[in-house]
Amino acid sequence: MVGCNQTAKNPKAGTPSDKKPVVSQGPPTHRMDLEGVAIPDVPLVAHINGKTVKFHRVEATTAKEGGDRATGLNFNVGGKILSVRLPSSLVVHSDKKWEILKPTKKTEDYKHLMVGIPGKHYYSGFVMRLALGKAADGKLPGRIYLCLPDDEKSFIAGKFEAEILP
Repeated sequence: MVGCNQTAKNPKAGTPSDKKPVVSQGPPTHRMDLEGVAIPDVPLVAHINGKTVKFHRVEATTAKEGGDRATGLNFNVGGKILSVRLPSSLVVHSDKKWEILKPTKKTEDYKHLMVGIPGKHYYSGFVMRLALGKAADGKLPGRIYLCLPDDEKSFIAGKFEAEILP
């Protein structure tokens, strides 16, 4: 199973690499292979459903038993526009990394992953690098590079600070 501080074991979904990711040159773009590509060290940049968007708020959520909230990250522009559902351990325990360097296929390895944008949900087929820092004072710093397999070439890349919701 893909997990914290590791890369997918499935060779089609990416494998651990001894090489450090190269530094991205120029602005982030949509790419369906993140092998050797670093998460850009820039404020969040996003192109979702054919539109460039600027996020006003990022939230880190943890599922509560019997509740209607999933564990993950919500990137907001007024209302929620992009959600990344993750295994509980990723957000609850900060200072973790998650990498899916090649497009995934839906398998048991990815049953806890889901990316949602307005009108679409992806359980596989996307690529992502996600690095979460140490949570402090109700905030969770992080960096993400996520690209979706849609015709509009949706992606989000850069650094953020998520508010940890109670």
